[in-house]
Amino acid sequence: MKSLLKFILILSFSFGSLIAFSQEFKTPLKVVKGQEYNYQTDMVMDITMTMGAQEMKMSSSSSAVSKNKIEALLADGGVEVSMAAYDAVVSSKMMMIDTVMRFDGKVSPTYKLQLNKYGRLVSKTKTDTTGINLPGAKAFPDNALVSSGLFCEFPEKNLKIGEKWNVEHSDSVDNAGMGGKLGFLVKTEYPLGAKEVLEGKDVQKINYTSTLDLEGKGKMQGMDFFIEGSGVQNGDMFIDPTTKVIVQNKMVMELDMTVAVSGQQSMTMPMTQKITLTQKLK
Repeated sequence: MKSLLKFILILSFSFGSLIAFSQEFKTPLKVVKGQEYNYQTDMVMDITMTMGAQEMKMSSSSSAVSKNKIEALLADGGVEVSMAAYDAVVSSKMMMIDTVMRFDGKVSPTYKLQLNKYGRLVSKTKTDTTGINLPGAKAFPDNALVSSGLFCEFPEKNLKIGEKWNVEHSDSVDNAGMGGKLGFLVKTEYPLGAKEVLEGKDVQKINYTSTLDLEGKGKMQGMDFFIEGSGVQNGDMFIDPTTKVIVQNKMVMELDMTVAVSGQQSMTMPMTQKITLTQKLK
């Protein structure tokens, strides 16, 4: 009898291990048309710049609500999303000067995003320009570092816990206030973490790391600016394992850059920048 019981226990554990090993994380998005996802997004930025022998330090913080709506489910399994920012608070501190600005209502253009069924951004277009001229609209720049803010980009296959995948993006954006373009190349490695419980919800954790290269140019007050640099980005992301919607994302980015100025004055200014971004589903 003891031998039979031992055999049954071993067999049970074997089947349990087989089931656990065979469980896979399905990567396609699974959302519903008309569903809305609103995020509280907070960003803190610290900049240190050296001009000659003088070191200048600047800091700023901003917060806003990002509203996202699933407008359509596409025939190929992808989705169409509209997004815009609302209710921004922007503060800055530079050379003993503190400023705080508040903007109620819509503070950014509305963007229409098309993503494939694995969360990769296919296209991004402006559908209106409401709020584009407000200073608060620059609090969350239209950058290439985050594809949509709503989904993580997954590979076109199911994943097992601990499995890694890599995503590469290159893009260019307008230099706010300086004209010209700023180009980015971002390479990110994602490992699939285990399931956890976050504030009573089942989530899948993903720790990610990125390397960044950037370069660009601009023109302001008759002077030409040239920018180049590199950096790293580390983050913890928690996603809904069914819909693949991001529930929470915390990211820290550190950049080392060089700004070269030519024109009436010529100089080279080293600059470091640290950005902390927190995004949480409301």
